[in-house]
Amino acid sequence: DLAVALNDVCLNAWIFEASEGVVSHLMPPANSVPQQYLERIKVLPMGVPDPFAVSSVRRRYRRNGVLVVGTFGNVVRTKLVAEVLEAVARVARLGGNISFRIVGPTPDQGYLAELKSLVSNLGIRDRVSFVSRVPDAEISEELASWDVGVTLRDPIRGGMSAALVRQLDVGMPVIMTDTADWDSIPQDAVERVPEGSTPEVQDEVAARLYRLCVDEARRSNLASNARRAYLENFSIETMASHYLELNT
Repeated sequence: DLAVALNDVCLNAWIFEASEGVVSHLMPPANSVPQQYLERIKVLPMGVPDPFAVSSVRRRYRRNGVLVVGTFGNVVRTKLVAEVLEAVARVARLGGNISFRIVGPTPDQGYLAELKSLVSNLGIRDRVSFVSRVPDAEISEELASWDVGVTLRDPIRGGMSAALVRQLDVGMPVIMTDTADWDSIPQDAVERVPEGSTPEVQDEVAARLYRLCVDEARRSNLASNARRAYLENFSIETMASHYLELNT
């Protein structure tokens, strides 16, 4: 069988042959799908459920004006968690009142040990929390307790990020990698940093975090825009309407 990668799921050629179409949240790279099947792919926006109004949750979790930053999903090297830790430490040294929640399982326990060692070496143990698991029913409330989300990738493997969309869902600023794969995210709803894991990218992440830490007006504006971007582009209702259009 001929296997092709489509949004991290291996699909055999027979699936294309047996289907009138294949739905994806992004068009895969042309070299990953045989040419004769490209016309069968229909790209639709990703949708996630709308949990609730989140402002009261954010207020409830607020402690002494601390800016709560988080990352969500499998904790792997490609998400540049170590680089974010370096940025958090830099913001703390500049006087920023900041904490960082790392939420999700770490498949590589060696990497987890590296991250914990880095936290100790940076002197930010009191600012960083590792949360390996949050029950599904509590994920939205966990995300809503943050002030800023971080969704970075290097290398970019293609595909939309459900973690990114869920952060927009609860209306928070998100610092994200500036990749063409995520161009559907409105510019005014996020803070974009260049691709890669270079020192320059670390500088950008730290600068964006510090700005959001001290500029409440910008934080609020980005949060409103993120929520609007979700409602207009990534709600379950929007995704359902696109699926219905497939049959018209």
